[in-house]
Amino acid sequence: MLFDTLRRKNQAEQEEREWNANRPADYVSQNKDAMDSLTGQIGSGFDWDTSRL
Repeated sequence: MLFDTLRRKNQAEQEEREWNANRPADYVSQNKDAMDSLTGQIGSGFDWDTSRL
Protein backbone atom coordinates (compact mmCIF):
# COMPACT_ATOMS: atom_id res chain seq x y z
CA MET A 1 0.00 0.00 0.00
CA LEU A 2 2.72 2.48 0.98
CA PHE A 3 4.86 1.57 -2.03
CA ASP A 4 1.89 2.03 -4.35
CA THR A 5 1.26 5.49 -2.90
CA LEU A 6 4.92 6.45 -3.32
CA ARG A 7 4.93 5.11 -6.89
CA ARG A 8 1.87 7.20 -7.79
CA LYS A 9 3.44 10.28 -6.15
CA ASN A 10 6.67 9.80 -8.10
CA GLN A 11 4.72 9.27 -11.33
CA ALA A 12 2.74 12.48 -10.75
CA GLU A 13 5.93 14.42 -10.05
CA GLN A 14 7.49 13.07 -13.26
CA GLU A 15 4.41 13.99 -15.28
CA GLU A 16 4.50 17.51 -13.82
CA ARG A 17 8.19 17.90 -14.76
CA GLU A 18 7.41 16.73 -18.31
CA TRP A 19 4.46 19.14 -18.58
CA ASN A 20 6.55 22.08 -17.39
CA ALA A 21 9.30 21.20 -19.86
CA ASN A 22 6.87 20.97 -22.79
CA ARG A 23 4.09 23.37 -21.86
CA PRO A 24 2.80 25.84 -24.43
CA ALA A 25 4.11 29.40 -24.42
CA ASP A 26 2.17 32.12 -22.63
CA TYR A 27 -0.57 33.72 -24.70
CA VAL A 28 0.33 37.00 -26.41
CA SER A 29 -2.48 39.04 -27.92
CA GLN A 30 -2.01 39.78 -31.60
CA ASN A 31 -4.76 42.41 -31.52
CA LYS A 32 -3.46 44.80 -28.86
CA ASP A 33 -2.13 47.46 -31.24
CA ALA A 34 -5.27 47.41 -33.40
CA MET A 35 -7.55 47.68 -30.38
CA ASP A 36 -5.46 50.48 -28.86
CA SER A 37 -5.58 52.46 -32.09
CA LEU A 38 -9.35 52.04 -32.41
CA THR A 39 -10.29 53.07 -28.90
CA GLY A 40 -7.36 55.12 -27.67
CA GLN A 41 -8.23 53.96 -24.17
CA ILE A 42 -7.48 50.28 -23.81
CA GLY A 43 -3.72 50.68 -23.61
CA SER A 44 -3.94 53.39 -20.98
CA GLY A 45 -5.37 51.33 -18.14
CA PHE A 46 -5.65 47.77 -19.27
CA ASP A 47 -2.93 45.27 -18.43
CA TRP A 48 -2.39 42.85 -21.31
CA ASP A 49 -0.09 40.58 -19.32
CA THR A 50 -2.14 37.39 -18.92
CA SER A 51 0.62 35.55 -17.06
CA ARG A 52 -0.49 37.17 -13.78
CA LEU A 53 -4.04 35.85 -13.98
